[in-house]
Amino acid sequence: MAATERSTVIGVFSSEGIARQAVHDLQQAGFDSNQIYYADPYGSAKKDFWQGFKHFFSGRRGSVSEQNVANELDELGLPRNEVQYYEQEFKDGNYIVAVHAPGREQEALSILRSDGAYNYDVEIH
Repeated sequence: MAATERSTVIGVFSSEGIARQAVHDLQQAGFDSNQIYYADPYGSAKKDFWQGFKHFFSGRRGSVSEQNVANELDELGLPRNEVQYYEQEFKDGNYIVAVHAPGREQEALSILRSDGAYNYDVEIH
């Protein structure tokens, strides 16, 4: 859920139910579905996680190989250690919700936290 200059807030959830509740709460607060990225570690996103993540942040499509994913996400403003953190959380079976919230980062952060999210900056287990 890092609220940084990139205007995107990211949360990690341990269960599908609370992740979906967070998406619902974000939508209820007026965030459009095209502002919300949801990654299910057991769904179709598992295979294309970084592809979808890259497209969400940059709007660019194209293949992402294991070798260049860190470089491409670094270009999008995600430091490599943060990229590795979210990649590991996803591999561990956790759900990722990212919100592109220009000017509303604190609101998105509050919603994700109230629904039980943790992130690179603050782990709440």
